[in-house]
Amino acid sequence: TCRNKYSRTASQLKLASGLPTLGIQGGFRKAMSDQQTAEQLRARIAAEQVRLMSQFTTSPLFGSIILGAMLAWLCMEEQGALAAFGWYALLMLVTLIRWRVVRTYLAQRRPYASVRRWRTAMLSLAALAGAVWSISGTLLLPTDPLREVIVAVFFIGATASGMGSQAPVPYAYACLLIPFMLPYAINQILMGSERVVLGLALLLYIPIMLVIARRQTASFEQQIRLAFENESLIEALRRERDRTTEVNEELQAQIEEQRTATRQIRALNRKLQFQTAELQAANKDLEGFSYSVSHDLRGPLRAIDGFSSLLEGHGRVQEDAEARRYLTRIRENIARMAALIDDLLAFARCGRETLRREDLNMGALAQKALHQVPAGYPGIGDDVTIESLPEARGDVALIRQVWLN
Repeated sequence: TCRNKYSRTASQLKLASGLPTLGIQGGFRKAMSDQQTAEQLRARIAAEQVRLMSQFTTSPLFGSIILGAMLAWLCMEEQGALAAFGWYALLMLVTLIRWRVVRTYLAQRRPYASVRRWRTAMLSLAALAGAVWSISGTLLLPTDPLREVIVAVFFIGATASGMGSQAPVPYAYACLLIPFMLPYAINQILMGSERVVLGLALLLYIPIMLVIARRQTASFEQQIRLAFENESLIEALRRERDRTTEVNEELQAQIEEQRTATRQIRALNRKLQFQTAELQAANKDLEGFSYSVSHDLRGPLRAIDGFSSLLEGHGRVQEDAEARRYLTRIRENIARMAALIDDLLAFARCGRETLRREDLNMGALAQKALHQVPAGYPGIGDDVTIESLPEARGDVALIRQVWLN
């Protein structure tokens, strides 16, 4: 029952880890390398074995009180009340000491260094208890056959039940069983007749029970090791989960920052689109204004130029050299004003044209512009000399307008 109880505890730990048993060994070695050495693990296993034996020993100790009272009653009629009660008092004293030791050990967690001493003390007390029980089978054995059979059954039942409490610790059950059963079995053989068969059976019973106890001890040790491995692995998984949670929180923060930045970029794009629309509207307004101004300015200029031409043909103006000079200056400025209007219209058209980049002969463009300028600005460019210019790359029409300007 105790073994099954601890098996369920180990199984619950294994299920809590969420991993198959086959993957525990590698994960455990990696987790333990950061926390404890193999020697520390062995010390933890030993301490847990002693703790389990202490827990499981409490109930059998109370059972030995009842069983001892029944055995003392069976021996009392033949051996006398004094011998029976003396043996029972000795049994109760040893039982009380064992109970006190295990309760003291369970009262607080012991350091690993002292576990060995506590284990030695408990095994010694178990051997002493077995020797005390053996007294009833060797010195107080009743002669009545029925009572003798009952004593034998008591001995077998007591040793079998003691396996569950002593199995967690190696050799603990041997310390209880051998002094318990061996003197009783030898005594049966020495008494002769049919008792020899019982003695030989008990001698065969001892190694069988020791083999079974050894297997249970190995099973307990494996379960304890597995529980510690699961515990360490779960702790490693918990740390990894916490680390993953932190990374996820940082990632969520970065995602939120990116969303905020995306919203800001969208707001800036909307603002830029609005400003672009306003700029396009302003450009259209400016273009319309340029055409309107150019058109409205041409009419007065043509009128002034026409009247100036009529005045030049007038008789009095022909006789007055000063008046002719003034009229010439007027018509020259009219021509310059017309050229400015044409330049303004050309500049307005430049904003609507697509750039067409190509290799340019800057010297040829400059010479051509120089020949075109005097048509609108008489006298300009007479003292200009264009030497060798390096080639460039750009839009022919726009660069030509630059040279004209």
